Amino acid sequence: VAVKGKDEYNELAFYFNEKSKSGILLDAISDASAKHFADIPDQQLEMEANIKDEISFLERKLAEAPEDSLAGQYRQELFEWRSTYEDFVSQLEQNYPQYFNLKYNNSIPSIKDLQSTLDDETMLISYFLEEKLKRLYSFQITSKKFDIKNVPQGEDFQKNVNGMRNGIYYQASGIYLQTAKTLGKQLIPSQIPSNITKIIIIPVGRLGAIPFEALIRDKYKSKSVDFTQIPFVGKNYSFSYEYAAALYYQESTIGQKASKGNLALLCAPVEFEDLPRLPGTEKEINELKSILQKSSINSNVYTMADASESSIKSTDLEQYKYLHFATHGIVDEVNPELSRIYLAAEDGEEDGSLFSGEIYNIQLSADLVTLSACETGLGKVTKGEGIIGLSRALIYAGAKNIIVSLWKVSDNSTAQLMIDFYDRIDGSQFSGSLREAKLELMKDPQYADPYYWAPFILIGK
Repeated sequence: VAVKGKDEYNELAFYFNEKSKSGILLDAISDASAKHFADIPDQQLEMEANIKDEISFLERKLAEAPEDSLAGQYRQELFEWRSTYEDFVSQLEQNYPQYFNLKYNNSIPSIKDLQSTLDDETMLISYFLEEKLKRLYSFQITSKKFDIKNVPQGEDFQKNVNGMRNGIYYQASGIYLQTAKTLGKQLIPSQIPSNITKIIIIPVGRLGAIPFEALIRDKYKSKSVDFTQIPFVGKNYSFSYEYAAALYYQESTIGQKASKGNLALLCAPVEFEDLPRLPGTEKEINELKSILQKSSINSNVYTMADASESSIKSTDLEQYKYLHFATHGIVDEVNPELSRIYLAAEDGEEDGSLFSGEIYNIQLSADLVTLSACETGLGKVTKGEGIIGLSRALIYAGAKNIIVSLWKVSDNSTAQLMIDFYDRIDGSQFSGSLREAKLELMKDPQYADPYYWAPFILIGK
């Protein structure tokens, strides 16, 4: 419980909670922003990209568990390239003092700082799991108020988190409903001000693997499972997600690179070598092209063989306002560097997989990147870093907002959701548009089950 009259202690508790989150990503983002604002020459940035390409390639090769002789060679080469990179960064810090100052100016924002970025309709909630006493803390911030609440985790907390996710994914309605109601009472404040319409979630641990929109807080009576009548929390609020309050604050206050053009890149390989075809994706992106045209946004469409890795890499991706990948994707929870987006197979140097390490080295300035693919929002949970997956790589690459999925998705319902979402986009605030598209699926008895609408979440605004 918050300590009454001890605001400084409450602020300190929040500080240490946020200090434990996504430190590596935050440092990386600060480093990338510093390079941008310190006007480091393109030649130097290109040199850095080449070094990091070599490092990510060798890390990926080691993750594939090669035979001992090759593994030793890769380790030696990786050591040498990492040493080269350390020397390179050291030279940047010496030659560009503004870069050094910006890079290490990475403080945790105060409550007042955060409140200054929140409008009257938005609440930010950051979670913390205290392991010794098994308490769940939530730091609840609005433009005018700051509260700390804590409740018992209970013996089955982690079991309920996994049960909710699996209950949705395997469409086991009994397990889902039980866990969604239990977690809803623990995670969603019992009294949310009536003016709040949007909630920004900063999860911790495996909480990053569940969609808060599918939690259930309100009581309801029903003898049978009718998903159109269930009071999902997502019916009352739009949700978005962030890795850390400092990252949210940085995005809200520090200028980000604007896209060079008013364009969209729409990509759908459709056919794959060892994976099922995705026939609905071609229809999806053709519909999106027509919708975006109404907003005076022209689209470059890559389908079938044209949707190749070499085509994407050879394109100036910074010119795109929207990037949409309708394809297969996979996140490797053991070796995050093997997480990838599948593109069209091709002959030559490229293997048709855009790996997370390669995404880190791509330059983006898109308002929105959508991975209309399977399980692209998941990843390895590392203590203090949250979930490491494709979304983290895209944030580092420069994406301002990302839509990813938490489990394998239905081809047809995904296409319907995406078409409805893009048709509702207004400006660069995407959470309301995504909620409205989900509400349409909730009304449809065929797709009201959260299996169809809940997997897609927005990281950003």
